Amino acid sequence: MFRFKISKYRNAIAKIPKKEAWITDLNVSSALTHGSLIKASATFIVFHPERPGGGAVSILPLDFKGKIDRNACALQCHSDVVTDFDFSPFDDGLLATVSQDCSIKLWNIPQDGFQSHIFNPSAQFCEAQNRVENVLFHPTVDSLLSTSSHNVIRLWDVVKEKDILTFDKHDDLVQSFCWQGFGNLMASSCRDKKLRIFDPRTTAATQEATVRCNPKDSRVIWLGDVNQILSTGFQSGHERQVVLRDLRNFSSPLKTLSFDNNIGILLPFFDCDTNMLFIAGKADASITFLEVVNNDPYLSLAAKDLTEGQTKGMCLVPKRAVDVMQGEVNRLLQLTQSAIVPIRYQVPRKTYRDFHADLFPDTNGTDPGLNIQAWLNGEQCQLKKISLDPSKRNTPTLQKHRHAFDSFDKKPVEERKTSIEESQVNVILMGSPKQFIFREDNEVFPPPDSSQEIDNRQKTTNKPTILPKVKMPTTVSPVLKRSRFTEVSQNETDEAEKFPIPRRESFSSPVSNQTASNPIPVPRNSINGSDRERKLSGGSHSPKGSWVREMVAAANANSPSGDGKPSSGSPKNTIEVPARRDSLPNAPRRDSLPIATPPVKSFSGFRVSKFRHLKGTPLHKDQHIENIRNLSTSLPRECDGIQANTKRIALVFKGPGGRLSIFELNKPGRVSDGVLPVLQNTSNVMDFCWDPFNTERIAVGCDDAIIRIWLIPEDGLTESMETPTAMLKGHNEKISIIKFHPLATNILASCAHDLTVRIWNVATCEEQYLLMGHLDQMFGLDWSPNGKCLATIAKDNKIRVYEPRSSAQPITTGTGTFGNKGARIKWVLQGNFIILCGFDRISERQIKLFKVSDLNTPIVTVSLDVTPAILIPHYDEDSATLFLTGKGDSTIYTYEVLEESPHLFPLSHHKCPTVHQGLSFLPKIVCDVKVVEFARALRLNGTTIEPITFTVPRVKMDMFQNDLFPETRVLWEPTLTENEWLRGVNKEAKRLSLKPDGMENVSMDTPKSAGLISKNVDAPFMEEPSKKQLEKELVTALHKKLALSDEPEQDLMEDLDAAEWND
Repeated sequence: MFRFKISKYRNAIAKIPKKEAWITDLNVSSALTHGSLIKASATFIVFHPERPGGGAVSILPLDFKGKIDRNACALQCHSDVVTDFDFSPFDDGLLATVSQDCSIKLWNIPQDGFQSHIFNPSAQFCEAQNRVENVLFHPTVDSLLSTSSHNVIRLWDVVKEKDILTFDKHDDLVQSFCWQGFGNLMASSCRDKKLRIFDPRTTAATQEATVRCNPKDSRVIWLGDVNQILSTGFQSGHERQVVLRDLRNFSSPLKTLSFDNNIGILLPFFDCDTNMLFIAGKADASITFLEVVNNDPYLSLAAKDLTEGQTKGMCLVPKRAVDVMQGEVNRLLQLTQSAIVPIRYQVPRKTYRDFHADLFPDTNGTDPGLNIQAWLNGEQCQLKKISLDPSKRNTPTLQKHRHAFDSFDKKPVEERKTSIEESQVNVILMGSPKQFIFREDNEVFPPPDSSQEIDNRQKTTNKPTILPKVKMPTTVSPVLKRSRFTEVSQNETDEAEKFPIPRRESFSSPVSNQTASNPIPVPRNSINGSDRERKLSGGSHSPKGSWVREMVAAANANSPSGDGKPSSGSPKNTIEVPARRDSLPNAPRRDSLPIATPPVKSFSGFRVSKFRHLKGTPLHKDQHIENIRNLSTSLPRECDGIQANTKRIALVFKGPGGRLSIFELNKPGRVSDGVLPVLQNTSNVMDFCWDPFNTERIAVGCDDAIIRIWLIPEDGLTESMETPTAMLKGHNEKISIIKFHPLATNILASCAHDLTVRIWNVATCEEQYLLMGHLDQMFGLDWSPNGKCLATIAKDNKIRVYEPRSSAQPITTGTGTFGNKGARIKWVLQGNFIILCGFDRISERQIKLFKVSDLNTPIVTVSLDVTPAILIPHYDEDSATLFLTGKGDSTIYTYEVLEESPHLFPLSHHKCPTVHQGLSFLPKIVCDVKVVEFARALRLNGTTIEPITFTVPRVKMDMFQNDLFPETRVLWEPTLTENEWLRGVNKEAKRLSLKPDGMENVSMDTPKSAGLISKNVDAPFMEEPSKKQLEKELVTALHKKLALSDEPEQDLMEDLDAAEWND
């Protein structure tokens, strides 16, 4: 009888190791998606952590144990929530991720993992309209990726980065899909309650059936190569079910198992080698182990095992990674809220000293069976099987790492010579005598990495490198197969010396001291897609990008023909150009490309900044304001969320009527649990700001197009106020931004959704100027330091500068950021430059510096990360320090702004222990210069307002650091009256020394203002004082303090008279 048939795996035991073998200290995402929260290859684990914006994944080695560094393992890969990810079955280091930002990205993970944060994917393509829900690699075809987006399933050729097939016959959202083992058919479950079987190479579904009564979440898997599929879902009574169907009678279930009424979807996992089926429910604390058999009962229950904690996600580890010498037939990874728990299924045997071949049949290998074109032509095949017997392996493990986009073109290299005349190609430039590689935009690779890490990466792979494309009308030698990181050999370097080119003295290489024994590798796809598509003739975003064109011109001028054209003779002086085959399909054949030496200037020093090691320190808890509840979380992106002056803080509370609460800085501590007094604005608050010259007056812009002016009582807000002091009416739509004038009293600028900027006289409540010219919503507004102009950045990506007293139209315009995610604008360096914070085409946060005289071309662009939070800038003009952070960030980025290169010099960023909802800086007058404090801010952290002081470490703390504190502008007192400013009067703000009484200056030199920087080109590069010089300076200071004398003691004694010697 069948029910007494003996099974080798039925008695497999689930073994949960001790906590020491877990991966702990996790913070798992709570995002609701139809994809996986955890996946594993034979080398890595990827899971979805909790991060601001949700666009991150964490990658760990499969054998990792213990606590993790949450920041070190995170890969910020998307600008919105990651919905799913998948590893390639043919490359353990190739990861595909999809997101709600409609993008699909592929990442090459080095064999030793990421050593630093990586932001550039190996490939990227985008869905046109809807977010991407699921992603899955094809089981037998290389470089074929499938994704689902709403009711459409697409197939992508990841080498050519384009979609090749589309199946759109679903009536609603696709919740899950899977491939048959051979890769011919697909099965999908949809929100329309139907299960479909179809061949994506055709346009119609092969079979479909209504499988459930509830449109809640569902899952479907194919049971290997057989004609059976298994689906999970909910019935009308919210009962969870598992249904097994056969394609030969698809409309009738072969087997149905009913579970319970829990709300979590059942996740199925099947091992086709052992026919073991595992069912785990989200939020469950158990795993059901079943065996799939060919006859009734079809699904045979083997065991139900309890797990540690509730399951948030689960995955099955590839068979190549199990420990066969311990009888481990399968391994599951359970993802809980704070840990990853490995659950090993072990078949009991008397001894595990020998390999048990009866438990481990040959499994699928890592070599693909078909290429895309063969599969499109209707071919099918089974993957080549490999043995799990350790004695039959060529390597200790069965991990597979190879080039992500390897081709099936097996022709010899000599038969694959290609030409690149008038084509997009990749160029490697080699310097002499040092070995380094430059890109067209003058960036030097790699980023800071130890030479040992570079050597390890070079040993782990042996594939070609793809570099940025540039247009080069010249010749090329045969394409050589290089490692994934390209090395420049010494022979090629020697050849490069034969082609001199003009030198540019302004260029400085940060790697010119690199030794020849440590060649510099260039990672594949090191820049984003827009950089790859940029042609050399179109220029570069770098101000030094023209040296590449000079190099090419000089190389052509030195050609043997003497006519300025490349030589077509012997390939002696050639450079190997690895060209991507799919980008050069019909290129004519040429032979060689002359090598030229890039311009190199010897390294003359390093950038020295007095604020390089600034330190941010939270003040003691007795100065915190705690237990702030009911804060609004739905403020517009144009609003900073918190505004403060020297006495008070303003915050927006939840609830109707635009409730604005005021807190006194001199009353720290715990806020009472009762009802707090607020300013009732009767309409939702859009933006608010304090009067810089009156600590009791605040302006509030609301969505009813009215600006309300409030006067806070001198002793603080003791009861709610419903009637403002004044109201400014004139806008036709809701207010978006309001800003007081920096020098003139009673002058306020506002912009609204009616696409106008209005200048108000608050004293008379009258509109003075109406500025026009905007075509879309404004994201940011800022007054110039002298108060003559104001600048705006709008959704149409335009920067506009106005001079309100002379013209209602912008006096100059320029191109700013990309997209509609928001931006901020700030004047810097005495109003001669503008800082713009926004996003690029791939939603990466960027900082751009523009000169006011040329707003179309940024002087420098700095990219940070892929996070949806807008960077909010604050500029300290005395130190030329730029502070940047966003809502939901935990890092305050700091840069020194310079007129000379590098223009934006990174300082020590301040990392906070938790994320913040806003940051507001206080006037300079509150800084304690005795402890070298040059800036102070208030950080809104959940329910707490935390003061942060920014200081510079110094040795002589008892002296006034006059080199750090020049005379500061008095911006807390008005320089002009409103009538003077309206008449066209301009005045400079008076300056005040911050030197306390009784302190001596540390330096005799008069400090320069941060905006008045020397024009000397070598100014940013200065030699660091030697250790002896520092010691001498310290000893001199101690002598001066102790009033010590350098004269010998005997010289200070009283001499004897000549007569006294006779006595």
